[in-house]
Amino acid sequence: MRASLHAGRARRRGLASAAGAAALLATAGCGIESTGVQVVGAPPAAQAAGNLPGAGPSAGEYAYSLYFYREGRLASVTRLASTPVDQQTVVDAVIGGPTKQELAKGYSSAIPDGLKIVDLTAQGEAWAYQFSDELGRQERAQIVCSIQANLPAPSVATVYGNAKLTWNICWEDFLDLGAPPYLPNAADQSASPTSTFGQASPAQ
Repeated sequence: MRASLHAGRARRRGLASAAGAAALLATAGCGIESTGVQVVGAPPAAQAAGNLPGAGPSAGEYAYSLYFYREGRLASVTRLASTPVDQQTVVDAVIGGPTKQELAKGYSSAIPDGLKIVDLTAQGEAWAYQFSDELGRQERAQIVCSIQANLPAPSVATVYGNAKLTWNICWEDFLDLGAPPYLPNAADQSASPTSTFGQASPAQ
């Protein structure tokens, strides 16, 4: 069983890289203005966390997880939203950093102030995000683990400018930083989105 799981994870990483790398490298760093997350069709959404007291559709609240640092190690916090949680919710929240209450509990973020997501491509198992600044390993760990904790993204790539895409899987690449051993949402393909990299924002 362990060998089968390992093979499945390796296959997901390979499919993600093969499916998206060529198209993404051709378009990354083309001077796109910051437009936020652009998704064609229904955006992927995290499941409502009905197992939390007072959370779930009947209570009008949806729970999701974010990864920050505590005592130098990745550590998750739980947030509640009044609407279903999608990519924009997760990415904006992790970039925004810990709340005052979370800071008081010792949580911190490695993500620099002012970071913006420029664009997203999501084609089947290939999920890649272009950011306005270069990300180090600690920053990538926060973003990748936060996305995979809530959304069906088997492998996540980050890129700045025309640099080479960096593909990561939270529980395979960041265990030394305190990442969890496995995030089941990342293997769920039921809500895989389709999107184009560099799509212009709809006219306001």
